[in-house]
Amino acid sequence: MKRILYDVVDRLAEEGSPFSGFIYLGFMMTDQGPMVLECNCRLGGPETQVILPSIDGDFTALCMAAGRGQLSNTRSPDHTKHTLCVTLTSEAYPDLSERNDVIFGIEAAENSDVLVFPAGVAATAGGQLSTGGNGRILNVVGVAGTLKKARSLAYGGVGLIEFPGKKYRSDIGAPIIESTS
Repeated sequence: MKRILYDVVDRLAEEGSPFSGFIYLGFMMTDQGPMVLECNCRLGGPETQVILPSIDGDFTALCMAAGRGQLSNTRSPDHTKHTLCVTLTSEAYPDLSERNDVIFGIEAAENSDVLVFPAGVAATAGGQLSTGGNGRILNVVGVAGTLKKARSLAYGGVGLIEFPGKKYRSDIGAPIIESTS
């Protein structure tokens, strides 16, 4: 955070363009340390789904203060929770999938204390959720008091959801947890 994110924000301010809003940095952990894969000034689907559950406080007031350039006068929300998101994709990801397979286990996953957000789903004629044309199918978010527990919850939920060709990364959060253990 300090080496990358704060440096970006400080540099923008030095150049006369102070930043107020959201900056999302997508990182990949490498042998040389964290490397930035992407930088967005918005909250996209998976980013929003993993950030908002971790914030205790008035998110609308926080956004209004950012829009007015008054964040320094606003009490930061408590970040008492850790979150981790695992994206389930189709077999064809990152390409679009033409399959329309029924998805099983979403309710069981939600009952196991995870949040499940649709990304590329459709409804079958019988009203069941199925994989849609988007390569990203579902985002499964674990929320807990520690990152290790949030990771365990998320992957537990992932294990309860099934559809043909289901793919996901099994290393999300592992390098961070391993380096702090």
